[in-house]
Amino acid sequence: MDIAKRISIVIIAFVTSMNVAWAGEFLLSAEQRAILNAGEAVVVVGPDPRGAAGLIMAAIDIPVAPRQLWTTMLDCERASQFISGLKSCRIIDRDPQGTWDVREHLVQWLWVMPTTRSEFRSEYTLDRRISFQRTGGDLKTLEGEWRLAPVSGRNATRLTYMVRIDPGVSLPGPMVRAAIETDLPKTLKALRDAAVSGPTVR
Repeated sequence: MDIAKRISIVIIAFVTSMNVAWAGEFLLSAEQRAILNAGEAVVVVGPDPRGAAGLIMAAIDIPVAPRQLWTTMLDCERASQFISGLKSCRIIDRDPQGTWDVREHLVQWLWVMPTTRSEFRSEYTLDRRISFQRTGGDLKTLEGEWRLAPVSGRNATRLTYMVRIDPGVSLPGPMVRAAIETDLPKTLKALRDAAVSGPTVR
């Protein structure tokens, strides 16, 4: 098989896997599962067929129960511990029953960008799923979800992340994606550390 054909097959497989994941299923390969079992994060960043600057999938195993991780993720006061470059986190509006809220983040979320304002609404399925979508702010596109699932046979939670994002600035898409690919594993590992070190939640 010639080199051009091999490259075409790799590109088709990559785009197909991204689209399957965006439909709601992140299919991890055996190699990616081995990376998670070794305590590392899996991050896949590619161009978005729908036009945003980046389509991102990521996963990490965190050695706490889903409730512990969930509580850490929703804690606005502790968010700067695991969101790189976060200047402030503020809850603008919320459902008294806890099924949704609207948050504002001021963050320098990529080293190539100035501080930006991000406003987004999150819908919550307790201990299982957070779906979010841009409602205002500087970003052009922001939509995605976090999923939490217990890891069989271990006191751990597999956290998966899928997002479409476009910072809305005149930066080349490959530069944006490269910065995300560098920064996102650090964010996931910082979240893991914050969840492990936080107060035990039952």
